[in-house]
Amino acid sequence: MIDAQKFRINWYGLCRRQLGKIARLVVERNWFARPVHQLNMALYGSGFTFADPKAAAWAAAGSYPFRRIHDDILDEWLVSDAAVE
Repeated sequence: MIDAQKFRINWYGLCRRQLGKIARLVVERNWFARPVHQLNMALYGSGFTFADPKAAAWAAAGSYPFRRIHDDILDEWLVSDAAVE
């Protein structure tokens, strides 16, 4: 059925690199995918803390951008995981 509709993207025939590129664009531009991704970021990213009190105090001092790195990793994981599934 997909072969008959040449104007549509054959998602199953794309390699992971191409899927990742398309998924990033869809998350940025699609009216449905963007809020779903934002909700997933909020759900999976809430409560990011360190268990060790010394590590938590060090992270709270702001000398290293743990939250930004955490969000970047989570963002990439959610996008690529959705594209591969």
